[in-house]
Amino acid sequence: MVPDIEWGKNIRMVLDVGCTESSFVAALLEKEVLTLSLGLKDDLVDLAQVALERGFPAVVSPFGTRRLPFPSGVFDAIHCGGCGIPWHSNGGKLLLEINRILRPGGYFMLSKKYDNFEEEEALSLFTASICWNILVHNTDEISELRVKIHQKPESNDIYELRRNRNPPTCKEEENADAAWYVPMKTCLHTIPASIEQRGAEWPDEWPKRLEIFPDWLSDREKVIAETDFWKAIVNKSYLNGIGIDWSSIRNVMDMNSIYGGFAAALSPQKVWVMNVVPVNEPDKLAIIYERGLLGIFHDWSESFGTYPRSYDLLHADHLFSLLKDRSKQPVGVAVEMDRILRPGGWAIIRDKVIKEGEALTLCCSHTFLSYKSWFHLSGNMDSTVSPAAIFHMVLSVWSVQWKSACFILRGQTRFIKVISDLMVGALSFFCTDELIRGSDFLDEEWGAHEMEDMFCNMFCVYMSSEEAEQQGK
Repeated sequence: MVPDIEWGKNIRMVLDVGCTESSFVAALLEKEVLTLSLGLKDDLVDLAQVALERGFPAVVSPFGTRRLPFPSGVFDAIHCGGCGIPWHSNGGKLLLEINRILRPGGYFMLSKKYDNFEEEEALSLFTASICWNILVHNTDEISELRVKIHQKPESNDIYELRRNRNPPTCKEEENADAAWYVPMKTCLHTIPASIEQRGAEWPDEWPKRLEIFPDWLSDREKVIAETDFWKAIVNKSYLNGIGIDWSSIRNVMDMNSIYGGFAAALSPQKVWVMNVVPVNEPDKLAIIYERGLLGIFHDWSESFGTYPRSYDLLHADHLFSLLKDRSKQPVGVAVEMDRILRPGGWAIIRDKVIKEGEALTLCCSHTFLSYKSWFHLSGNMDSTVSPAAIFHMVLSVWSVQWKSACFILRGQTRFIKVISDLMVGALSFFCTDELIRGSDFLDEEWGAHEMEDMFCNMFCVYMSSEEAEQQGK
């Protein structure tokens, strides 16, 4: 329909507003297009939940007064299929918000039945006022469905040619990337002009954009290092070392993402990863989108915009120590993880201090444990069964890795006592060379052999009762 659109190549990141057409998302997924369905909080039908159940990315967010939780210019295309949103009303705020998150030169696709000529005319006038070019305007004679494809300008030149500069361009001090609890504005953000600015050039085709970094990226070495690190961890440990059946995993969340390295490492798998960037951390979400990966801003003191039992696997790398540094308790986050994790789902938690592990263990014993479990030690140690283990997990697995565990425990039996006192079930120690060598979170002065002896590089793993009985045999 549009010659310049090559699905799965130059068009990788798509936002589907309203989640009304799951078939649209499914068709694009076959073409290597990653489409995020945006469910609206006032929807009468839980279409975002349907998308998540089918294994498609989706979030739920209010869309009326505040900006959407995304940086500016990150989506290659945005689709609205019969979503019923009055785009031109209230000064065109909603369409201006779409303009903010749409990449320069990106496409806005609108399909609906127009039964109100005045509404259609008002929308056409407003899209013209923000200099969107109409590439396609067709009507299906059978369904009477009208399809319009607009393209956002690639430079600021056309803005200067407007006779009536309404809506006006935003002030220079207006941060287009600020998105958390920021009210929508009725102004046009200028388009980046310098090659040193993000958005001045279209990113490389997929999958090249995952590994080829643009000129404006100053953190290139850090991105490469993080990607290599997570590739080593995922390939040597997560895919084979902790018993996860990845054929049953589809919806994944990285709860404390930096550059999307964990998601990039999982890209060969048949999963999608929601990269969550905490709002109080440095804003790297635009880099994640530039790599062709999904992400969102979020504050973990609030509920995440999704339905219960939405995700198959949650990954929290140093999230709880981050919350502790900001005087936030891990209990609320653990409860939220319990809400959004599916029964039988997995959660992998990596952190650096044993006290975080103790606090997390306590809250997990209240949130995730039921009444029956098992306990064993594995690795270079003989397997034993402990009579102290009397609880089991409602959800499948928790994994915790601690830094400085050697210093705190140092050959003592205190750790076993802590585990017993806090009523933790289904504990295993995985002290493989791959995990030790692949992690940079362990103290360097301890060798691999000493680490194994001191129970370092520990993974505390909780399993469901069915899995426990099979392993116990």
